[in-house]
Amino acid sequence: MDNMGIFTVQKVAFVVNGGEDMYGKIKAILLIIALVILATGCGADARISYEKATAEEAMDLMADSADYIILDVRTREDYEQQHIPEAINIHLDDITEDKISKYANKDQPIFVYCNTGNSSGQAAEQLAKMGYSCVVDFGGIAEWEGDTEESIMTAQMRRTMEADEEIVYVCSKEEGCVPYKASQVIINKE
Repeated sequence: MDNMGIFTVQKVAFVVNGGEDMYGKIKAILLIIALVILATGCGADARISYEKATAEEAMDLMADSADYIILDVRTREDYEQQHIPEAINIHLDDITEDKISKYANKDQPIFVYCNTGNSSGQAAEQLAKMGYSCVVDFGGIAEWEGDTEESIMTAQMRRTMEADEEIVYVCSKEEGCVPYKASQVIINKE
């Protein structure tokens, strides 16, 4: 099996050598190596605890992965201000087997980020110790060049949306648009 991984890297590297730009060759080779490590490291007998990648490498790996989760380990407030689409927010201090197992199995790729890269490394190490075999720490959201969502969802919005009742947004210059249950809205015609 290990020889097959080496053969694949050599074969693809040979194709890459036909390119013109040296930076592109190096980048392509590093990406191929990271993909091989990710592909072979996600098995039940994985020996690597977790991988460190740049945000750009993580985006490429996500594009080539089918079933993965993105884990944002920042505070709820930071997450609500801006986050990567479809990211799950579990603060570093709140990472437990029970919480993570709701979203990922032990062999599923988990891409972890924070603000600057410190907490994501700690979280990746924690996940690896819990037995998650395919963890990629890609540092802070500041380096992320992909899409982000600037969330305006407040705790009140979440509670209202979870209540399964029709939502009405009341907008004002002072407060912006705030969601309310339709039954809570009283229209004053004065």
